Amino acid sequence: MGRKQQSDGAVQVSVELGALTSVTSDPQVAVRAGPVVASLVNGVCGDPLLQLRLLHQARSLLFDLGDTGRMPLRSAHQVTDVFISHCHADHIGGFMWFLRSRIGHFQPCRLFGPPGLVRHITGMINGILWDRVEDRGPRFVVHEWHGDHLKRWRITAGDSTPTVLEDQPTPGDVLLREPEFQVRAAMLDHGTPVLAFALEPFGKLQVRNDRLRAEGLTPGPWLHNLKMAVLRQQPDELISPDARRTYRAEDLARKLLIQAPGEKNA
Repeated sequence: MGRKQQSDGAVQVSVELGALTSVTSDPQVAVRAGPVVASLVNGVCGDPLLQLRLLHQARSLLFDLGDTGRMPLRSAHQVTDVFISHCHADHIGGFMWFLRSRIGHFQPCRLFGPPGLVRHITGMINGILWDRVEDRGPRFVVHEWHGDHLKRWRITAGDSTPTVLEDQPTPGDVLLREPEFQVRAAMLDHGTPVLAFALEPFGKLQVRNDRLRAEGLTPGPWLHNLKMAVLRQQPDELISPDARRTYRAEDLARKLLIQAPGEKNA
């Protein structure tokens, strides 16, 4: 994410009943890129906030957290990972909305960013009084990238001190690796350390027709079920290619599927 550029008339402030809403009038931009739909929530000239919605999962990734006035609450509930390039206000100012939206029984959200991220996140969380959330406090695992490794902390709203976790190596500058994709980082200079991110899908799942014939199997809807089980990371799902045979999805995928190269999204 680069520094935002604004032209006259591109930004407006709307106040209703004393509440500040989204400060951009730019249209949203959305494109499909491999296994995701990528949306510039605030358009080209608004605060940086890129949502990547994974097509095969009820899940989103966010890249930077600028103005969140256009983000629906349901989207925040589905976010599993947030990648923050740096902590200038237009790149992290939406965190307070995101923090409030995560009150409840949600899995911890992973945050990735440059050195110093945990200090900023902790400061914002500790600026709130959490005496009434009980066991519903927002939870995060903060990752700071230090070149060849990630420093990590667990933070729970209401606990003033982060819990230090074991460092994690980052071979090839990969911050997050999953069966369907990986996220790679590069360090830039913006007067302060800034991270650039690239999401690299591993490509479409393709059927090895030679193996299909060797197993005596006939193509059918079960192949779609098999691919969905792999993409949704459900290795124990049972797949029945015919009335006589049933396999674990992981075992059958190992025999029949390969992944074609994917397209990088930077």
